[in-house]
This record gives sequence, structure tokens and C-alpha cells, in this order.
Amino acid sequence: MLRRILFVTLLIIPIALAGTFPFPDPAMDVMQDSLSDPVSGGIRFTAVPGIPPNGGGGIFGFYNDTGETITRIDIDTLALTGLNPEIFGPPTFNCNADNPFFLQCGFSYNPDTGFLRISFFGVSPLRVDGPHGIPSCGEICLDTSFGHFAINLNDNFSRDGNSGGWNLPDFFPQDDGKEPGEDGPTRFVGHVNSPEPGTILLLSSALLGGLALRRRRR
Repeated sequence: MLRRILFVTLLIIPIALAGTFPFPDPAMDVMQDSLSDPVSGGIRFTAVPGIPPNGGGGIFGFYNDTGETITRIDIDTLALTGLNPEIFGPPTFNCNADNPFFLQCGFSYNPDTGFLRISFFGVSPLRVDGPHGIPSCGEICLDTSFGHFAINLNDNFSRDGNSGGWNLPDFFPQDDGKEPGEDGPTRFVGHVNSPEPGTILLLSSALLGGLALRRRRR
């Protein structure tokens, strides 16, 4: 199905990589979108395959058909095990709290399992200036950009291309493809208005369960 994508931004800002590769660390955006896919169908997407510095990016659109305002989004994936949790914060990983929807953002990483969660949360009270979450578009979702958003994995918040760093061997498994030694693209599962991180076992099963590659912006 053809989809038009505008953008709204949930960000993990890329900073110069201090490891092996001289290009930005993984970046993530939540941006405004139009005629995308319903949140009720699940937030699942897969970074574009490629060998760094290519691939590892992509743009994936959704709309809020839940009937309630989204006040929190958690994006979950699997990183390498045994990393220093302190890298999931400045200066290696950064998230942008100055986005259109949420007041705060942060990371949760378990070095024993590789569980990585990027969270965007916190909204301003009604009648107070500031972000108020992602509104539900109800019955007009397919006729308006209201309530639509997109997840952008591309470097430097680019709206073009598919280079995003979510396949860097410094941070993500490289032998998780269908064939032995093959690098499978990084998969993501999103949750809206969820409580604190739930059971890692259930998350890991979802991430490893063969997520379909979502159409990206062209």
C-alpha cells in the first residue's frame, strides 16, 4: 500500500562514534506522519539491512488509533551483551527531550541479556504550553495527518536514505541472521503507554520471533 510520510520527531541524537567506525552512533526520531499504519496493529519494524556505514536506518510510520492520547513510547531491541551500561547515555547515545510530543527520554539496558529500551515520556498538563503526547485520530485517521507519527532511524535525522548505525558491530549482534555467521538486521518492538520495563524474557522472544520488514519512506 502506497503511503505518504510527513514527519514528527522522537530523537536519539547521533554523536561521533568513539569505536571502530568513523560515522555517527545510532539515531532515532519520532516524527509527524500521514497515511501510515495503526498502532493497534503493533509497533514492529526492522532496520534496513546493510554493511556499515550503509543500512541500519529507515523510517517507519504509524498512527494513533487507540482512542487515547499516547503519553509514553518505549522502543525495545537487543544489543550486544556485556556492554558498559554507561555508554547508553551522553556522549555515545543521546535522546532529545526537546521533541514535539514528550518532555523526557532515557535508556534502559541489561548487560546480561542485551535488552535495550529507549523511552520517551512525560507530557505537559492541559492548558499549559508544551508537548501533550500523541493524540488519537479516531475515525479520521486516514483523512488527516493528525495523530500520525514516524520512527526515524537515520543518521543526523535525515529524511532520505537508510544509513542509521543500528547495525554497528560495536553495539549490535553480527551473527544473528538466517545463515551461520550472517548479520541479521536489528529488529524493534514498540509499546505505548506502558509501565516500567516488563519481563525481559517476553521481550526477547518477541524480538527474535521474525518481525516483518516494514516499508520505509522512499
